[in-house]
Amino acid sequence: MSIGTGIEWTDATFNPWTGCTKVSPGCKFCYAALFDSRHLHEKQSHWGPGARRMPASEAQWEQVAALNRRAEKRGTPLRVFCASMADVFESEAPVAQQKRLWETIAATPHLRWQLLTKRPERVLETIPEAWRVTPPPNVWYGTSVESADYLRRVAELQKVPAAVRFLSVEPLLGSIPLMPLDGIGWVILGGESGPHARPMEAEWAREIRDQVVRVGVPLFFKQWGQHNSKGRRMKSKKFKGYNRLDGKTWRQFPKEAS
Repeated sequence: MSIGTGIEWTDATFNPWTGCTKVSPGCKFCYAALFDSRHLHEKQSHWGPGARRMPASEAQWEQVAALNRRAEKRGTPLRVFCASMADVFESEAPVAQQKRLWETIAATPHLRWQLLTKRPERVLETIPEAWRVTPPPNVWYGTSVESADYLRRVAELQKVPAAVRFLSVEPLLGSIPLMPLDGIGWVILGGESGPHARPMEAEWAREIRDQVVRVGVPLFFKQWGQHNSKGRRMKSKKFKGYNRLDGKTWRQFPKEAS
């Protein structure tokens, strides 16, 4: 578990297991797969169909309970991105770890669990039956939308009863002129970083911003990525203005989080 993460829209990350299978263009240069390939604890990849997913250690699970106690003591919920190195709704997810995750979420009411997936069509068949009727107040369901070709994911997410539904439009790889926002409580927007990053055009980002602002959905503009607003490749993703869109910093969160 990582507390004080570099992911600005969360407070901590937790991976009940490591490993996944790439499913769309947004996965092409997946940082998690790259990180896994560089740190093979078991001398084998945890990525791809049939690959063994590596479960979290007992110490990592214990850290979740400790974080919940910390949040309770300070009187303010803490956000937990689950999972930055996996997809908890993929078909090859380890069932025992999945079940333990649901139990852990239920036992940590002072944490706000941000479950981000590229497989929203699997959410309802995967979560506990009771959650389909009464959504847990501490679970936020999100899906990734990298281009207009993947708007079907939004439609699937909208079917899920949730305290908060959110969209991660990152990396944004194309124009999305008609983003369906009914029932969406938050949008994260950003470009791609890394050595092979694809640029995000400024007009694509403005297009999303304008739609989100028009309907009053909170917006979190994370970064331009490895390219600035003019499409120029930068040596570091933390260049001047890396997190500003037309001179403004967007760091909004869902109302539930306040």
